[in-house]
Amino acid sequence: MLIQIKGVLDQEQLAVAHQLIAAGRFTDGSSSAGMAARRVKHNDELQLPQKQLGELNNLVMGNLVKNPLYRSAAMPLKVAAPYYARYKPGMTYGNHVDDPIMGQGAELYRSDLFDAIPPQRFDIIVSNPPYVDAEDMAALGDEYRHEPEIGLAAGEDGLALVGRMLQAAPDYLNDDGVLFIEVGNSQAAMQHKYDFLPMAWIDFEFGGAGVCCIQASDLQQHRGAIAAIAAGAGEAIRA
Repeated sequence: MLIQIKGVLDQEQLAVAHQLIAAGRFTDGSSSAGMAARRVKHNDELQLPQKQLGELNNLVMGNLVKNPLYRSAAMPLKVAAPYYARYKPGMTYGNHVDDPIMGQGAELYRSDLFDAIPPQRFDIIVSNPPYVDAEDMAALGDEYRHEPEIGLAAGEDGLALVGRMLQAAPDYLNDDGVLFIEVGNSQAAMQHKYDFLPMAWIDFEFGGAGVCCIQASDLQQHRGAIAAIAAGAGEAIRA
């Protein structure tokens, strides 16, 4: 939903904003875009020294958060600093999907799970891996087969990738971190296979299931049992 809010600044404040903007310069806006947006982003964005940028942000955002229309439409926990864009004739910003990680200093990695991720720690890891088991793959309707099989199939029980994630996640989570992982219809298989591992399954207000939250401390405590299952010994003992 897009809402146009008029009159955020009065004439005096607008004059101050224009003075601050005049002290800066405009550069190619695609430099701040993500991988998908960069292809369709054709505008200019304002570059200002840090002091003037802070003054402009305080002026604009200080008035925006007090605006009645803004307050009735959104009450976010946190508001990101704005970008100031200029559109000259012929410039557009086409349809796109924003990257899941945005902002200065964000690092993006192409990796097979954690294999290519440099050593570092996170508070939260969120994953939606392939989780369709062999039985469900055989029964998939034609509408689902437009997706590549590698994005769906996850072995006999749908947990082929989950075991690898559970093993490696403790090395990438802070001590009080959490792992959110979606396994869809393979929830029952996961609860059986890792019945020793505390998992909080999330109830969604508008439907959906198969997403759990696991504490880093529990992954660390049960690391040996998780490794045994990955090696096949755990399943043999269970059987």
